[in-house]
Order: sequence, then structure tokens, then C-alpha cells
Amino acid sequence: MKLDDHSSINAIFEITFWGVITLIPFTFIETIFFETNFNLNINIIFSLLYLGILCSAIGYLLWNKAIETLGDRTTTNAVYIIPVVTAVFESLIFKKLPSILLISGIILVIIGLLIFEKFEERGVNHGKK
Repeated sequence: MKLDDHSSINAIFEITFWGVITLIPFTFIETIFFETNFNLNINIIFSLLYLGILCSAIGYLLWNKAIETLGDRTTTNAVYIIPVVTAVFESLIFKKLPSILLISGIILVIIGLLIFEKFEERGVNHGKK
């Protein structure tokens, strides 16, 4: 179902807002039945604000801007290459040799991206009609 009468930003805001509202009662249920401490201190509040505003809201806006600017294929490929860049820089910065599993993971990611690019260049539509 497509939300024609909503912008994607409004739709995500509404979904997130109602998701939070729906989950709040479970916090109190957990506190009562499992006898956990509901400790809402300043560090927790700042952590929640950081996750909600920076990671979720701004991250989503930047993701949409990247898709608008670069296109969906390039943006998705960039996301898949992030772990490869992280692994390479980890090895360089910490002067640590990568493990066989890490090297094989990097190879698999690169092969996957190359295969994806080949299919896209040939115009294969991956079963879409």
C-alpha cells in the first residue's frame, strides 16, 4: 500500500511516534513484573535524544538526500562498502593483520557488489514485472 497523501518524512515520523507511544506501557509492565529499576537519569535521557535525533532523524534525512543526489543504487552500494573501508582502516590504524574471516568477508562483499553491478549493467530486472 502506498501512502500517497503523506510525504515519506511525515510517514516515518508518525510510524516512529506511534511506535514509541505503543511501547511505553511495556516499560512500566517490565518494571512492575520483573522488578527492574526504572532509572531515568541525565545520561539515559541524552543517550535517547542522541539516538532519536542524530542517529534516526538526521540519519534518515541524510539517507533520503543521498538517494536523491546519487541515486538508490550508488547509495546502497556505498552502504555495503562501509564495512570493507572500516576493516581496511582498522588494520592500518591499529597496525593489526586482518584475520582470514575478515579477509574472506571483504572478498565476499566485493564479489557481491561486482555481481550486482554486472546484472544491473545488463538490464536484468531481478524478477520484477
